[in-house]
Amino acid sequence: MESVTVLWMYVQWLLETHGWKLLGSAILFYVGRQRYREFKTHRHHKQMLAAANGAFQAQ
Repeated sequence: MESVTVLWMYVQWLLETHGWKLLGSAILFYVGRQRYREFKTHRHHKQMLAAANGAFQAQ
C-alpha cells in the first residue's frame, strides 16, 4: 500500500511541476491529429476524383 501512496505523490508532483507542458502537448497532439485526418480525407477524395476522371476520359 505504501508503494501506491509513493506513486500517487510522484504523479501529483509531476503534474504540479509539468502540468502546463503536459496539457499543451495533449492539446497540440489532439489538434494535429484532427488536422491530419482532415488532410488525409481531402487527399483521398482528390485521388478518387482524379482516378474517376481518368477512367472516364479513357473510355
